[in-house]
Amino acid sequence: GALGSELLVRVVLEGPSPLAHEVLRELAGEEGAAEMGRELALALGVRAVEVRAGRLVPAVALDRLLARGPSPLGEAVELIRRARVDDELLLRLDPGPLAGFDAPAGEDDRARLDYLRELLEGLEAEVAFRFTAGRAAAPDRRRAGEGV
Repeated sequence: GALGSELLVRVVLEGPSPLAHEVLRELAGEEGAAEMGRELALALGVRAVEVRAGRLVPAVALDRLLARGPSPLGEAVELIRRARVDDELLLRLDPGPLAGFDAPAGEDDRARLDYLRELLEGLEAEVAFRFTAGRAAAPDRRRAGEGV
């Protein structure tokens, strides 16, 4: 309707997805995201859609990879998991000093911790994908209840 034709929509694709390779391939190049945005705008009946591929990564069977035994991937995942619950560790891992954003210690630590925990979201899957250079085993859909 008239309201839909005035809406502007932004779609940010993040996290693990079995369609990540296909979507990233479509979004590649100068026109990929614009074309997908035009197609979505037509389908949704809105004025425009902006498509961004945030931290989109292919789905991986992290549990199966970790079950293979000790590995650098296992150590990285363990560090991520510990950082989620250990404020002191998370503050030590803060990338701010590397980026030139070093706030004095203790100054607004709660806000920094919230921000850093937000950065940890989906990081296990992204790390698994990067450690395996995209060769990670895909999740078993039957176990996940997604069909055969």
